[in-house]
Amino acid sequence: MIHTEDCDTVEKIPDDTIVSRLILFPHMYDQTPLGKALHWPNIFQFQSKYNFRESLVWRQYATEDEDVHWLGHRQETKKREKAALRGKDLTDKYTGFISAKTEDIRAISTTNGYRFFVEHVPQEGRCHAEVGYASADATPPAERNDLKMRLKNTFSEIVLCNAV
Repeated sequence: MIHTEDCDTVEKIPDDTIVSRLILFPHMYDQTPLGKALHWPNIFQFQSKYNFRESLVWRQYATEDEDVHWLGHRQETKKREKAALRGKDLTDKYTGFISAKTEDIRAISTTNGYRFFVEHVPQEGRCHAEVGYASADATPPAERNDLKMRLKNTFSEIVLCNAV
């Protein structure tokens, strides 16, 4: 069952919970003659204009793979509609998702102690969560790169949707 309604109640995401990251083609995932590959530098960019945060799906409220695929297609549709209003064409298409345990993400730490947080952001839907640098403004660029490389190792292989 999927819970997409917005709400104001922020819940603590337990460590034993799974979160997923939606993957878009071709921005984050490519199908080349040599095979299929994730573009890791594009999956988690942590841009300053987004407060060094990236969106996740909290699987407590999107329990089935089909639920996550539905959210991915819904996000693609919304982005396509926004682009059309600006007179642009959206080339990215929802492809699938990757998943990780929250405790594995929170356990990532650089030698200098920089870490990630994972938190519930229900204003964008009950199943919406975000990952970001625990001290974004104070995390030096080299530490950010180290954290991103370590984050890659916590996520699963991509679960493709049938439409790809």
